[in-house]
Amino acid sequence: MFLVWYISIVASSVATHDVIERLQLELDMDKLHTIFNHSQPLRPIRNSDFTWAQVNALLTAAGHSWCSLSRDNWACVGERYYTVLKQTPTYNPQLRLGAFPRGTRIFIEGNSHLAEMLDTIICNSHSVVWNIDGIETNSLLAVDFAGDVALLMLDNDEHWTHHHNRTSNMLHRASFLTSKQTIIVLGDLNNYLCSSCKSEAHLRTAAWNRSFPDAAVLTYDGSLLPSGCEADFHNCKNSVHGHTCFPGPIIQVAETMVRNMLKAIKLT
Repeated sequence: MFLVWYISIVASSVATHDVIERLQLELDMDKLHTIFNHSQPLRPIRNSDFTWAQVNALLTAAGHSWCSLSRDNWACVGERYYTVLKQTPTYNPQLRLGAFPRGTRIFIEGNSHLAEMLDTIICNSHSVVWNIDGIETNSLLAVDFAGDVALLMLDNDEHWTHHHNRTSNMLHRASFLTSKQTIIVLGDLNNYLCSSCKSEAHLRTAAWNRSFPDAAVLTYDGSLLPSGCEADFHNCKNSVHGHTCFPGPIIQVAETMVRNMLKAIKLT
């Protein structure tokens, strides 16, 4: 029995490395050495009165962790943000990427609101991360090698996110969505990338169902970000019209998303 289990683990690990190699042939990927060192941020801060070091210090004092997947317009500082963070439970470790069945493959397509939720999950998982298509997009690959779980997110990525055929063909060539446990999560696309996507959301969902009929397809129309801690350089203002402070109350939203994805796998 142990030998069968061991062979299965080794085989899945090899398969995961093969998929990564195939994705590297298709995508502009840059492996990140760490996502937890504030002195090695993925993105610079633009025109703001705080630094990543200050954000890290506040998060540490409030019992949370800084993550380089953050963007400056998601980041917050100040007394109100500190108070909200102290009242916000840290991420549930039972809902990391490792919670998914071995071999699970997850594909994400959407805008930065969806990326905030997914990055919350990734920043609290034991995963290796590759940045995709530079720092302007939110695209990435995250792999939990211990659990053999891989998540590919193409987000605010002009080359991919409004070209369904191009994207689905790439995923087929890379054999990324061939696992028995496959999830596709679709969020809104920004108008500058796809002016008709909001009005044709049902057509987009149907197209993904046709391309990958064995996958569980989940849709997140509109912003599901929590209110009461607005980012976009408002430092946890008691409203939200755009992004929310990261991390913060979005943690509970991200946990709910994982539960929904786990439920969807069981139903397929």
